Amino acid sequence: LDGRILEANPELGRLLGYERHELAGVDFWKFYSAGFHCLEHHNDGSAHDNENDIGDDGRDRNDRVLRAELMSGGSDSFTIEKRFRRKDGSEFWGRLTISLARDGHHDPAFLVALLADATEHKRLDENLRQAQKMEVMGRLAGRVAHDFNNLLTGILVVLRSAADRTGAGTPAS
Repeated sequence: LDGRILEANPELGRLLGYERHELAGVDFWKFYSAGFHCLEHHNDGSAHDNENDIGDDGRDRNDRVLRAELMSGGSDSFTIEKRFRRKDGSEFWGRLTISLARDGHHDPAFLVALLADATEHKRLDENLRQAQKMEVMGRLAGRVAHDFNNLLTGILVVLRSAADRTGAGTPAS
């Protein structure tokens, strides 16, 4: 319940660059990469984009609020997407789902955390956002070109009419 890892599967070790036995007793929150946005997903389907707000104890205030919500029974689990730091210092986007396990008396017993690499998902999201921006820019450019063409057409009509009236449009005889 205090954020220390009791047991880890081999995949968590691989993802974070540690041997399984190295993770035992480590404060899980140390793997967060400070200063990055996170996206919180709640049980009610809502999602909130939050800036990390690191407290005096080095922990993310948003995470403390979400964990307090778990402990009080206000939520069964939460999922956040944020940057995590590996043993070698490299970073990756991770999707962390934390659920509260309760004992037979319905008291909090321990947290179950599932961490998945979300780097590819984030890359695809960013590519989609870029494509959407380019589509909007293309539409805007098309509208501007269409409006400009309409203005030029009007100017050419007026110039041809003026040339016809003055005879400037006919070859010299």
